[in-house]
Amino acid sequence: MGTCRRCRPGDDPITGFGIGHALRDAELLSAAITGGLGGTSDLNQALTGFEKQRDRETNPDFDWTLNLAQLRGVSEVEERLFAAIGADHAEVCNFSASSPAWYPCDRSSAQVTLFHWSA
Repeated sequence: MGTCRRCRPGDDPITGFGIGHALRDAELLSAAITGGLGGTSDLNQALTGFEKQRDRETNPDFDWTLNLAQLRGVSEVEERLFAAIGADHAEVCNFSASSPAWYPCDRSSAQVTLFHWSA
């Protein structure tokens, strides 16, 4: 396997994406190993395929989380997106469904600031 740029699975308290990625990756890896050891595919090719899929699906979220964690801020488009979502409680819940660590949807706030950094 190649070098993984990421921290331990689930080790990203900024967005909470890591735990979802860890669960997804475990399922993909188990399928690759089962196929490789069961003879339906070459184990090395299956593991290489897993690694490529994992990196392709994880790296954008990882890079975004890293930028947030390093306090680089968000882009103007992201700032507008978060402001629009934060203005509507239902939209906050829809958006945060991908990462419940961001915002517990049992709150009844009319407006939420998801992220805000000034230059």
